[in-house]
Amino acid sequence: MKAPTEEELELFTLLLDEVVVPDATFQWIAESRNCDLEVMKAIVARKLLLDQVIRDIVSMLQRINCTSISVNSLAQRFRHMERAPSVYEQYYIFKLLSGDSCVIF
Repeated sequence: MKAPTEEELELFTLLLDEVVVPDATFQWIAESRNCDLEVMKAIVARKLLLDQVIRDIVSMLQRINCTSISVNSLAQRFRHMERAPSVYEQYYIFKLLSGDSCVIF
Protein backbone atom coordinates (compact mmCIF):
# COMPACT_ATOMS: atom_id res chain seq x y z
CA MET A 1 0.00 0.00 0.00
CA LYS A 2 1.50 3.31 -1.04
CA ALA A 3 1.60 6.36 1.19
CA PRO A 4 -1.19 8.82 0.42
CA THR A 5 -0.38 11.99 -1.50
CA GLU A 6 -1.06 15.46 -0.11
CA GLU A 7 -4.18 15.69 -2.28
CA GLU A 8 -5.45 12.35 -0.98
CA LEU A 9 -4.88 13.43 2.62
CA GLU A 10 -6.74 16.70 2.02
CA LEU A 11 -9.62 14.81 0.40
CA PHE A 12 -9.68 12.32 3.28
CA THR A 13 -9.83 15.17 5.80
CA LEU A 14 -12.70 16.79 3.89
CA LEU A 15 -14.54 13.47 3.77
CA LEU A 16 -14.19 13.11 7.54
CA ASP A 17 -16.16 16.34 7.89
CA GLU A 18 -19.08 14.73 6.07
CA VAL A 19 -19.20 11.18 7.41
CA VAL A 20 -19.38 9.14 10.56
CA VAL A 21 -16.96 6.23 10.60
CA PRO A 22 -18.49 3.19 12.32
CA ASP A 23 -16.49 1.88 15.27
CA ALA A 24 -15.72 -1.38 13.46
CA THR A 25 -14.16 0.59 10.61
CA PHE A 26 -12.15 2.72 13.03
CA GLN A 27 -10.93 -0.43 14.79
CA TRP A 28 -9.91 -1.96 11.45
CA ILE A 29 -8.00 1.21 10.54
CA ALA A 30 -6.34 1.30 13.96
CA GLU A 31 -5.24 -2.34 13.70
CA SER A 32 -4.16 -2.20 10.06
CA ARG A 33 -0.43 -2.65 9.53
CA ASN A 34 -0.68 -0.55 6.39
CA CYS A 35 -2.42 2.39 8.01
CA ASP A 36 -0.75 5.71 7.34
CA LEU A 37 0.12 7.73 10.44
CA GLU A 38 -1.33 10.92 8.93
CA VAL A 39 -4.67 9.19 8.36
CA MET A 40 -4.76 8.08 12.01
CA LYS A 41 -3.84 11.58 13.17
CA ALA A 42 -6.72 13.03 11.14
CA ILE A 43 -9.20 10.61 12.70
CA VAL A 44 -7.96 11.07 16.25
CA ALA A 45 -7.86 14.86 15.87
CA ARG A 46 -11.58 14.87 15.09
CA LYS A 47 -12.34 13.62 18.59
CA LEU A 48 -10.51 16.54 20.16
CA LEU A 49 -12.17 19.03 17.85
CA LEU A 50 -15.63 17.58 18.43
CA ASP A 51 -15.18 17.43 22.20
CA GLN A 52 -14.18 21.09 22.23
CA VAL A 53 -17.18 22.06 20.10
CA ILE A 54 -19.51 20.17 22.46
CA ARG A 55 -17.96 21.82 25.54
CA ASP A 56 -18.21 25.26 23.95
CA ILE A 57 -21.88 24.78 23.06
CA VAL A 58 -22.77 23.48 26.54
CA SER A 59 -20.87 26.35 28.12
CA MET A 60 -22.65 28.89 25.91
CA LEU A 61 -26.06 27.40 26.72
CA GLN A 62 -25.27 27.45 30.44
CA ARG A 63 -24.35 31.15 30.31
CA ILE A 64 -27.70 32.13 28.79
CA ASN A 65 -29.85 33.70 31.51
CA CYS A 66 -32.99 32.00 30.40
CA THR A 67 -35.40 29.63 32.09
CA SER A 68 -36.71 28.49 28.75
CA ILE A 69 -37.51 24.79 28.73
CA SER A 70 -36.14 24.47 25.20
CA VAL A 71 -32.74 25.99 26.10
CA ASN A 72 -32.45 23.82 29.22
CA SER A 73 -33.54 20.77 27.25
CA LEU A 74 -30.96 21.44 24.54
CA ALA A 75 -28.19 21.82 27.12
CA GLN A 76 -29.26 18.53 28.70
CA ARG A 77 -29.21 16.76 25.31
CA PHE A 78 -25.69 18.00 24.63
CA ARG A 79 -24.59 16.76 28.07
CA HIS A 80 -25.99 13.32 27.24
CA MET A 81 -24.13 13.41 23.95
CA GLU A 82 -20.84 13.96 25.80
CA ARG A 83 -21.33 10.62 27.54
CA ALA A 84 -21.89 8.66 24.33
CA PRO A 85 -19.56 5.64 24.35
CA SER A 86 -18.01 6.44 20.98
CA VAL A 87 -16.72 9.62 19.39
CA TYR A 88 -18.57 8.61 16.25
CA GLU A 89 -21.83 8.31 18.17
CA GLN A 90 -21.13 11.75 19.63
CA TYR A 91 -20.55 13.12 16.15
CA TYR A 92 -23.72 11.49 14.81
CA ILE A 93 -25.83 12.87 17.67
CA PHE A 94 -24.21 16.29 17.23
CA LYS A 95 -25.12 16.31 13.54
CA LEU A 96 -28.70 15.33 14.41
CA LEU A 97 -29.00 18.04 17.09
CA SER A 98 -27.50 20.67 14.82
CA GLY A 99 -29.86 19.76 11.99
CA ASP A 100 -27.11 18.74 9.56
CA SER A 101 -27.51 15.69 7.39
CA CYS A 102 -25.17 12.87 8.25
CA VAL A 103 -23.82 10.14 6.00
CA ILE A 104 -22.94 6.77 7.45
CA PHE A 105 -20.96 4.26 5.42
